Amino acid sequence: MRVSIVVPHLGNNSDFEDTLISVLENRPSDADVWVVHDGNYSDPFDLGDEVRFVTAPSRDLPTLVAAATDAVPGRIIHLLGPGTLATEGWVSAALEKFEHAEAATVSPVIVNPATNLITAAGWADSLTNVQTPIASGRHGLGRREAAAIRGVYLTASFWRRGELRSAMGGFPTTDAIAAQYAWSSLLRQAGWRCVLADQSVVRAASDKLVQGPSWHRGRVLRSLSTALQHPSGLSIATAVSVHAFTKLLSPRAWPEVLGHAAAVVNPSPIVDSLNASEVRRSDETLAPVSIAFPTTGRDSTSYRGARRAA
Repeated sequence: MRVSIVVPHLGNNSDFEDTLISVLENRPSDADVWVVHDGNYSDPFDLGDEVRFVTAPSRDLPTLVAAATDAVPGRIIHLLGPGTLATEGWVSAALEKFEHAEAATVSPVIVNPATNLITAAGWADSLTNVQTPIASGRHGLGRREAAAIRGVYLTASFWRRGELRSAMGGFPTTDAIAAQYAWSSLLRQAGWRCVLADQSVVRAASDKLVQGPSWHRGRVLRSLSTALQHPSGLSIATAVSVHAFTKLLSPRAWPEVLGHAAAVVNPSPIVDSLNASEVRRSDETLAPVSIAFPTTGRDSTSYRGARRAA
């Protein structure tokens, strides 16, 4: 089993089961499927012969991911969060990118199922914007946009398992916003690459990838960005000027803008957990990855019927 697909249960059964069904319907034959939960999911559809279960001590996403990385056998771990839907061939298209020796993380292209427009193709940031979704709202993307990727969304991402463990060691946290930004960034600082798999497609709306704008999100992201990329610090004006301008027509985003400003004056204490020296290359080696996985094409009619009856 070279690839382990992990579906974390975050509390919403409907979104979770939609994702799990999509995985089982499109699962490659060389992948194993894992569900990680906090002990409150009881496998009502008796999937024990097709899905393996891991129990974590709490429901926050970083803790669920940590429990999964300790349990799964695959050298490549694929995280697919509730409400994010797999499509045919999505795994094999992503695995091709691990042929690059320096690739530690791979992002699929995430497409909004309601509009067929791109939700995100990974994320990038700059001096004035942090964790901006690439190609959001577009029908397609070019080489320049694909090359701009700097990080992946946790609930739609592929990782070398050893490097994911290393990133978690360099930044232990239970904050999903912080983990999503810092783990990718720490690996990039250690010399690894984040790569976009433009032929790997999953389907999800933006609210399945990130929490909505908030003061906490703005402060955490700006604090981590400054600590990792601009340790000499930023002025308040630089930190929020363009970011604020782009949000003028979105009043609900202003708390996040204020969080960016607050981070310049008083960075979030979460940055104290950063320890880049702990992020090292793992001793795990990847066996050659088969990229011609046949799809099992599971007939999930009985599962769907049982779900409707429930």
